[in-house]
Amino acid sequence: MRKNGTAPLAMVNTEVDLMVVTGAIISKIPMVVLEEFPDVRTGEWVIINGDEGWVEWE
Repeated sequence: MRKNGTAPLAMVNTEVDLMVVTGAIISKIPMVVLEEFPDVRTGEWVIINGDEGWVEWE
């Protein structure tokens, strides 16, 4: 996906498995795992800090 320019800039999951984590690491896609994630609507900005594991949205 990265070669085609269609990879996500980041990932936010409530559940993960080994395949998802491995793919994110290999593709260098920041990923955060949250217990709950509120609805994000089209047009809202989301800031994801994969290093510290937090997400903000407006």
